[in-house]
Amino acid sequence: MEDEPEIDEFSRTFLPLVTQAGVPTQVVDRNLPVLRRHVAGTDTAVMVAQCVRPEKPAAGPHLFVLTRTQLVVTYESRLWRRPRLHLRSRIEDLEAVTWRADPAGASVDVAVTCATGRQRFWIRTLYPRQLWRFDAALEKVFRASADAALRRSLFPPRGTPRVVRT
Repeated sequence: MEDEPEIDEFSRTFLPLVTQAGVPTQVVDRNLPVLRRHVAGTDTAVMVAQCVRPEKPAAGPHLFVLTRTQLVVTYESRLWRRPRLHLRSRIEDLEAVTWRADPAGASVDVAVTCATGRQRFWIRTLYPRQLWRFDAALEKVFRASADAALRRSLFPPRGTPRVVRT
C-alpha cells in the first residue's frame, strides 16, 4: 500500500465546507494561499461561505472562513482577481458579534466589531438547510467563546465577544 500524504486538520474540515457552500473551485484555488498564511494547519474550519459587504457592494465577493479560533475574510481585486486579506481576527478579539438569519431571503447578516471597526457581511445561502447550518456554526463558535470567558471571570475582560443573535 502506498504512503498517502497526511492531510492537516484545516484542509480536512475546510474542503467539505467549501463543497457544501458551493464556492467555485477557482475562487478556492486563488484564495487558499492567503488562507494558508493566516490559518494554522491544526485549526478546525467551522464555516465557509462567499459573502458581500452591504456597505460596499461594489467591492465584490469575499470569502468568509470561520474556524474555532479566528475569523478570516479575503477578497479579490476586481481587475486582476488577486486575493487579499480583508480581515483576520481571533475570536476573543471580536466584540458585539451579531447575526440575523432571514429564512425568507435565505441569507445571514453577520456583524462584528474588531480593531478596524464594525464590519458587516451578508451571506446568501444556496438552499434553506444551509441557512440553519450557518446559524448553528455561528452559535457554536461565538457562544462557546463567550461562555468560556464568563466562566473565567464574573466581569469578562475587554475583548470578550458579546454575542447577540437576532
